Formats: sequence, structure tokens, C-alpha cells
Amino acid sequence: MTINRNSVDFAGDSPHTQAYETHPQSGLPGRRARHALPAGDQIHAEGDAAGRRPPADPLRLRGSPRRRIEEFIFVTGRNKDAIENHFDHAYELEARLEGRRKSDALALTSDWLPEPGSVIYLRQQVPLGLGHAVWCARNAVGDEPFAVILADDLVHAKTPCIGQMIEAHAQVPGANLAAVIDVPREKTASYGILKLENPLPPPGGGWEGGMVGTQRSRSPHPNPPPAGEGKLIKASGLVEKPQPADAPSTTSIIGRYILQPSIFEALGAQQRGAGGEIQLTDAMAGLIGTVDFYGFRFDGVRYDCGEVAGYIEANVALALARPELAGAVREKIAKLLKA
Repeated sequence: MTINRNSVDFAGDSPHTQAYETHPQSGLPGRRARHALPAGDQIHAEGDAAGRRPPADPLRLRGSPRRRIEEFIFVTGRNKDAIENHFDHAYELEARLEGRRKSDALALTSDWLPEPGSVIYLRQQVPLGLGHAVWCARNAVGDEPFAVILADDLVHAKTPCIGQMIEAHAQVPGANLAAVIDVPREKTASYGILKLENPLPPPGGGWEGGMVGTQRSRSPHPNPPPAGEGKLIKASGLVEKPQPADAPSTTSIIGRYILQPSIFEALGAQQRGAGGEIQLTDAMAGLIGTVDFYGFRFDGVRYDCGEVAGYIEANVALALARPELAGAVREKIAKLLKA
């Protein structure tokens, strides 16, 4: 079966397609900024606010093409009940805003909510790694391709990263696909790294450190090819968190995937990998030979919200991208830098 393409952006068949978002089991507890809407004081770092519009969870849904992906499955853990409440109507707040005739603020509380019945919540119960979290959703996903979106990675792009990947996946419909960036070699021990089947010609001496496919590049190539051409990179192997000296490349997976259901059988072996955890990268690597694997160089800017500095950077960047906030935010940043 193919990824659903029956949206206003696509024309074609409409098979049942699912996506789920995996939340880490631990994280920095966060509180929303004053006057942030929707309001809530129990959302952890995955859902904290930037400006007046919550960027993390709702933008994950905004960044997931909802007209193409029909169901969202959140794999969470203890003390994350507020995430479920967050994706629901806040009736008291809505009534108060309606009574005060604050229509713009009222729209912010609900215009991004998913359709009723389109969200499923599951508990991982034991933090045994990303592969285990994906495996926990096996019965909800069923026997069809699905997308995985990790909360640690926020991708800011004109066309959502997953939307770009759906287009690209149509060229390799039976394969597993992951979004990739190039990272400095000294950081390979923090990522899943691709062993490239046909390494691309190195512009100016190599991919690493250049403008090609870096997480800050708004285009993954100085002269970007047409969508889907030259952005798919076939891998002959994957290595989870290799030391710099052992890394087969600097092409790194980030938290956006389109996977075949056969991944669940591989994960069901419950084999432990790096850090004593069940690694999704190991399961994907084990399928290479029977299921092709491709990296996808997307257009956009990726922010690592799994680290404090990256999380702050994402909030500032999203605020600067909004005309009604940009001026005031720049002024406050300049004031802080002068202090």
C-alpha cells in the first residue's frame, strides 16, 4: 500500500495511513509563558510555548500533513497525562474568551486541534529506547506503512518535512525512509549514522561542514534539484551512535521516518543495542537486504529541542518568523546582548 495522497495538495488513492509521535520518558518540566494560548501549567518540555501559539505539540501536528495522515498515536509515559488534555477543548478558557469577545485568542485555543477520534495515546511503561516505543504501537498501527515524528526534533519548513517525505516515498514505496542531515564528525556518537551505498561527489572537499544538508541550511544544496531528485540517498548500512573514528559517514538520521510494518517483527526480537536500549536504528539496519533504506535530504531548518540551548533557539527562531512578534523579540534580544 502507499502513503495516503488524497489531500488538497495531492490527488490519488486514499488508503488508511497513520502517524504517531514518540515522546521521551524524561525531560525538563516546563510551564507556559504568561498569556500563552492554549494555557496550561503541566505541559512538559515537549509542549512548552513560544509566543502565543504553542510550537511543540501543535506544530508537530501542523507540521504533519493532517489531510494526508489520518491518525496520530502518541507513545508517552508516566506523568505525561497533560499531553492528552492539551489536545482537547479547554471549555472554561474558551467560555471566558468568548464572553470577552476575544475572537482571535479564542481561535488559537482550538483551530489546531485534531479531529475527534483521530488521536490515540499509549504508554511505553518502561523506558527501553526509541525502538521499544515504536514497537509499543504495533497493534494500533497494523499492517501498513506509517510515519514516526519525534518530539525532540522540530523542523521549520515552508512544506512540512513529513509532507516532503511523503512525496519522496512515492518514488521508493517499499522502502524505509528517514530524514537526514550532516553533522560534525565529533557529534556522530549522538546520532544514527548512514553507511552510504553511493556517496555523493563531495563539493569542495566533502559534505561535512559545508552548506549541503546541514541542519541550518534552508536548502540542502546550493543549487537545489527538483523535489525528490538527488535528495534520496540509498544506504547499505546503519550504525547507532558510532564514535567519530568509527563513523562510516557524517550523514545522520533525525526524528522523521516513514517505515514499513515489517519493522515491528524486527523490533519484536527485543535485542538491546547502544545504551542497553532497543534501538530503532538497529532494527532498520537488520532489514537492509530485504527492505531498502533511504535517507532524505529535506528543505528546512532542524532544531534539536532535546538540548536546552536548541530548545531555546527553536523558540526564538519561531518567534522571529512571526511578523507580530519579530520586532519586539529582536529588541529584547539586543537589550540582553548589551547587558
